[in-house]
Amino acid sequence: MEFGSLHETLLITGVATILVIRTQLWLTNYPQLGGAGLHIAHLLWGGLFMLLAIGLLLTFLGRGIRRVAAIVGGVGFGFFIDELGKFITADNNYFYKPAAALIYLIFIGLFSLTRTLQRRERVGAPDEVANAVDLLGDAARGGLDEAQRRRALALLDRADAADPLVGPLRGVLERAPVRAARAPGPAAVAVTTVRRAIVRRRPGRASPPPSPGCSASGRCSRSSACSSSS
Repeated sequence: MEFGSLHETLLITGVATILVIRTQLWLTNYPQLGGAGLHIAHLLWGGLFMLLAIGLLLTFLGRGIRRVAAIVGGVGFGFFIDELGKFITADNNYFYKPAAALIYLIFIGLFSLTRTLQRRERVGAPDEVANAVDLLGDAARGGLDEAQRRRALALLDRADAADPLVGPLRGVLERAPVRAARAPGPAAVAVTTVRRAIVRRRPGRASPPPSPGCSASGRCSRSSACSSSS
């Protein structure tokens, strides 16, 4: 239901991480962490962050944790791929000039792949019900807001009315208590802004409609969070 948004969040976070790493190294004259013949490469931090992202997904339930895992995983991937030059040269040359172009091509390839998957996504009636159940899980944990409830009910509207699960699910969703929508954090706002900018730059494609509580420019009100559906 939202895999495209999660993929793009991971990629955008990865690119931002590389930019931060390269800027920080340039400003500090490329220091090394370690000593006595040891060097702790930031590739190791990348593995740690990616392991943490996997651990979050395996340990916690909920849609919100997927967004956190996408950000943490993106940071880890950024740390990892930034050291590409070291692992494609015989002398472990971090400053291997073609590495920057290769990293760029890797991100372009991954972004193109996720866009292709989004265009080819085929959601059937059972998937609509499954996605509504996923949103209902947030209600069980007290994390469902009004916009998400409307989204879940819209999913059930597209499902097969003869499905025995549709009626009971609709009733539960209509009676479920909702919480006030949380204001988006800085990371969520930054990722949403970048995603909208990318969509606007794509020729022949319109910008996605703003989420409830968000203006067409992508700015969110205090009472709602911006989220782009995949």
